Amino acid sequence: MRVTFSKILSGSPVIHGTVRVLVEGTSVSGRDDGSGNISGTGISGSIDYSSGEIIVTLDDPAPDGERVVASYKSSFSNRGAKVLKYRPQPLSVLITDGVQILSDNGTGSLSGDGSGTVDYSTGFITWNFNSYPFGDVIALYEAEDLKSFAFVLGEVPVIPGTLRISIGDIILTDNGSGSLTGDGTGTINYSTGLLRFSVNTSLPSGVPIVTSYERDIREFSYTVSSPPIEEGSVFIQSGSLILEDDGKGKLEGDGLGTIDYESGSISFRFNSRPSEIIEILYISLAEEGN
Repeated sequence: MRVTFSKILSGSPVIHGTVRVLVEGTSVSGRDDGSGNISGTGISGSIDYSSGEIIVTLDDPAPDGERVVASYKSSFSNRGAKVLKYRPQPLSVLITDGVQILSDNGTGSLSGDGSGTVDYSTGFITWNFNSYPFGDVIALYEAEDLKSFAFVLGEVPVIPGTLRISIGDIILTDNGSGSLTGDGTGTINYSTGLLRFSVNTSLPSGVPIVTSYERDIREFSYTVSSPPIEEGSVFIQSGSLILEDDGKGKLEGDGLGTIDYESGSISFRFNSRPSEIIEILYISLAEEGN
């Protein structure tokens, strides 16, 4: 007498070609062919890989006390990862499948019915439940205030009126007097590079803050190609800016500087930013052929 039974395998979807059905204590067993069909010795049936529903028919009833067992591999995992839309507040993250719960301890770890991590700066979270999720996994959290920022530019000083801050579609520029305007408000210290600003809308996590500006470069270093240099012979000019050699290793005029006559090393700083090509003239004492 043939006997048919069905079952929903937990943790579906099921990986094709991994299903094995057997009757304990007997030689009855079968495998799936990767296309949804189950066949073998004394058994036949089918498997819906998506839903996990398995239907098998035994040629003979299982002996009393013997179980029909199905083994398989699931493509569904109790592990997961995602990037939250906004950066989360510490202690605010909760991951749940409706039954199991993982909560944020404020130091970057998730604990409870499993374990996980949270990166507050990027919004990247990972989780590993103790068992397969019972439903859709959702993340609940409080978003960080992503409207206010403060940081220091790496290269200073900044030329007034040249700063542009872009964060996705959000744009701020400086007005040349230390104020930032556009899609928010703020200030800049041109000398130190300190920026403080707020934007009008909160930002999604992962959007980079891009700054562009021109540096107010006034300091320069140069080594001549044919040292040593004749004392008192160095003359440096950029437009109306002029520095002259005093014959004692110093440059004077529209700025300050020093000269190492023997090595040919020259360092100088103009009082204002040069706007034209810098010309450096000198007399070399190098002997021809050396």
